[in-house]
Amino acid sequence: SIQNVGSMHMRTQNWKNVERQAAKLFGGIRTGCNGESRRDIEHHDLSIEVKHRKILPDWIHKAMDQAEREAEHRIPMVYLHERNMKFEDGYVIIRARLFMEVYDKAAKIFGKIREKKKCNLD
Repeated sequence: SIQNVGSMHMRTQNWKNVERQAAKLFGGIRTGCNGESRRDIEHHDLSIEVKHRKILPDWIHKAMDQAEREAEHRIPMVYLHERNMKFEDGYVIIRARLFMEVYDKAAKIFGKIREKKKCNLD
């Protein structure tokens, strides 16, 4: 029906917009379905896959709230682990704005290291 087509269009536009906003936040470029890239966002350091949902599970919000409440001067994060999963293969959830702060600091450090290596090669 026409109504279903319209709502599908709205959902499509919504996730496309989320990808655009995420690309802007992380300093990348939204690839869209261009047939060239399998990543949602092209970035020089990061491989970014964007997942948008109308509602995230409440337990994720509660876990982050708890991590933030107890953080004091630390970086709040949620670690997700599944039974029989190697512990180093678990997932880390961190707020995007805080991730960007940490990433920017790390990128500056690694950039200086790359520059030193480049100078040493000359």
